[in-house]
Amino acid sequence: MDSGTAGWLGGWFTRLAGRIDMGRARVLVHGDVAAHNLLVGAGGELLALIDWGDAAWAPRAMEFAKLPLTEVAVLLPEYLRYSQAAESEEELAAGVLWFHLFWAVAKLPAAPWPGQRHWTAPTGSRLLSILHFFTTNPPAPWSRLT
Repeated sequence: MDSGTAGWLGGWFTRLAGRIDMGRARVLVHGDVAAHNLLVGAGGELLALIDWGDAAWAPRAMEFAKLPLTEVAVLLPEYLRYSQAAESEEELAAGVLWFHLFWAVAKLPAAPWPGQRHWTAPTGSRLLSILHFFTTNPPAPWSRLT
């Protein structure tokens, strides 16, 4: 990565971190919320969240970092409506984006994962997904996080 791009990216991380209360208590996160880990009833109701192998005590934002941002932007307001989260939507969105960016950049030099079913298996997928999300005129608070 060239120094100009690294400086821009470092600035983005810094701006996002400034919107996050790093002192918040960790919460129990499932760590792999995805369609294949949801058991849904005939009426569409959620019956169970399975496969807790990636569960951890972590920042709440990490729970959403394995979902595409297009899905998170839709789910987050409803999640906050029913949860007891202390974070605002903007703070939680900033945390989710911070994890997405961190994992996207960290994965760039990794070897491909042929045969994996997860949307982020190709090394550049997460980064391109972030780029795509921000080119689709995302709703607030996402539009203020660039």
